[in-house]
Amino acid sequence: FPNRVKSWKQGLKIKRNAGWKRINHDLHNSLAFYSLFFLLLMGLTGPQWSFEWYRTGMQKTLRTYKEKPVNKGTAVKEEPQIASVDHSRPVLSIADYMGIADKALHYTGNYSISIPGTTDEVAAVSKTRIGFFAPAASDRVSIDKYSGEVTRKDIFREKPFNERVAGSIKAIHVGTVYGSFTKWIYFFVCLIATSLPVTGTLIWVNKLKKKRKRAVAFNVRKVQYA
Repeated sequence: FPNRVKSWKQGLKIKRNAGWKRINHDLHNSLAFYSLFFLLLMGLTGPQWSFEWYRTGMQKTLRTYKEKPVNKGTAVKEEPQIASVDHSRPVLSIADYMGIADKALHYTGNYSISIPGTTDEVAAVSKTRIGFFAPAASDRVSIDKYSGEVTRKDIFREKPFNERVAGSIKAIHVGTVYGSFTKWIYFFVCLIATSLPVTGTLIWVNKLKKKRKRAVAFNVRKVQYA
C-alpha cells in the first residue's frame, strides 16, 4: 500500500527535467486530476437547462421541488381592474431605495431594483457584494414605495444549505460563485480540458509507434533464428 501511494504521488507531479513524451504524459494525468472536480461541477449542473426531467430530479434531490399548479377546466379570464393612483402621496426615488437598502444591508455592492407598478406598493431591491472573492448570490429587501419601510429582508447566507445550493446552480456552472476568484479557476480548468484531447492523442500515437517497433524487432528475431 505505501508503494501505491508513492506511485500515485509521483503520477500527480510533472517531471520538468524529463523528455517531452514524459512531460506530455505527466501534463495529461496530473492536470486532468486537478481539474476533475470543477469539470464535474460544470457537467452535473449543465443539463438542467436542456432536460426538464434532469432539472426536476435535481430539485427533488435538493428538496426544493415545487409542483406546478394544475389548471382544471377552462379558466375565465377576468379583465384587470385598474387601480386609482394616489398622486398626492410621494413615491420614493431610486436614490431613496438605494439608501434604505444600504441601511438594511451593511456592505458595498451592486443594486438591482424592481420598480413597483401602479397596483403594487412594494419595491424589490437585490444587492450583491463586489470584490475579488465576492459571492454571486444576492440579498433582497422589499420596501414600501410610499413609506420606505422594509417589509421583508432575505439574506442568502441565512437560508438552509440546500436552498443556497439550488440558488447557486447557474453560478456554479459558469464559475461566478465566488467572483473573479472562481472565474479565473474555471478559465484555467477550461484551458486544461481543451488541451486533454491533444495530449491524449500524442500519448496514443507514441504507444502505436512503440507497438510497431516491438513488432518489427520480433519479426527480425524470427528471421535470425530461422
